[in-house]
Amino acid sequence: MVSFSSRKRSLRLRFVWFVLLCLFSTPLFALSIDVSGINNPVAPNGFTYYRIVVGNTDGADRTNVMVTAPVPEHSFFSEANALPATDGSCSVSSCQFGETAVWNLGNLSDGDSKVITVPFRVASSAPADAELALTATVTHDGDSVGQSATYTTTVKVDPVARVSLSSKKQVIESGATSRYEVSFGNISASTLLDAEVAVTLPADVTFASASDGGTLSGNTITWDLSNLSANAGGKRFFTVTSDGGLEDGAVLAFSSVLRSEGSDVAQAKESNVVRNNVGLTLDVTTIGDRSQPDDLIYYRYVVANKGVTDLADVTLDMMVSERTVFQEARTAPVTTSSCSISTCQPGEWGSFAIG
Repeated sequence: MVSFSSRKRSLRLRFVWFVLLCLFSTPLFALSIDVSGINNPVAPNGFTYYRIVVGNTDGADRTNVMVTAPVPEHSFFSEANALPATDGSCSVSSCQFGETAVWNLGNLSDGDSKVITVPFRVASSAPADAELALTATVTHDGDSVGQSATYTTTVKVDPVARVSLSSKKQVIESGATSRYEVSFGNISASTLLDAEVAVTLPADVTFASASDGGTLSGNTITWDLSNLSANAGGKRFFTVTSDGGLEDGAVLAFSSVLRSEGSDVAQAKESNVVRNNVGLTLDVTTIGDRSQPDDLIYYRYVVANKGVTDLADVTLDMMVSERTVFQEARTAPVTTSSCSISTCQPGEWGSFAIG
């Protein structure tokens, strides 16, 4: 009896130690990473845009932060058109399938964040329904394994619809109310039946309002579009309030989808970074957002320093979207970038030296 009791106690102690070991060996990740995308689905020879957001909410500065991303099959991108540019890790000026793009971001202070924007070109030979999964991994000194995130874009030979999701501000404060816009369009020759657009909210925000009868169920806002005619489109708006007490560097990810008869026909994702007491702000307004081919669309960018410290060497970078171009000489002020020709093409960046 004594021997059996001792053995039973020994097994119980081992079980407790095993549970404690499992609990205390769970890794606490220092850096967060999110990958979002625009233009999903994408046609062969078209552009799809990925944005990688890295945030530090660890309470400690991190050194030698590096992001790596293998190039998905059936796609490539120009290293010079990524912002920031890669460290020259690809064999030629364009990163091809089978190569891994590398961004050495240096040190990332507690509460800081970094954003990488990459315009990928889809190969003209890409087959229908091919999935372009971009997986980005962030590492730093002391963590060689890192954290990863993935966003997948699907190839469609003839996409039937587009949806985009954008916020008024890319950097938001904790406890602040922010406004978002969902744009959608039917680019096919047929009516999309029983159409609806939906947005899924992250856990760290509270729903405030939605335009045009949008309804909230759980963490999803849905707008009933009824039947969406060929070449028709529209916009919907919603506002949310981020939770108070969110740490600087936190990343909030929103996703949107356009459906027809219960099937997804277009998707998009948007990410915001939390940062309090931001002095430098950027506001964008558009004139002529509904235009015909060969028409002009006018964008106005307002940069303001609302802080108490003078800022030097401020630069505004603007990436040219698909199916648009602009002439560098016709901007005011003139850009300081060097596009491939005098007219900046899709995927290229126009840079403005603010001062």
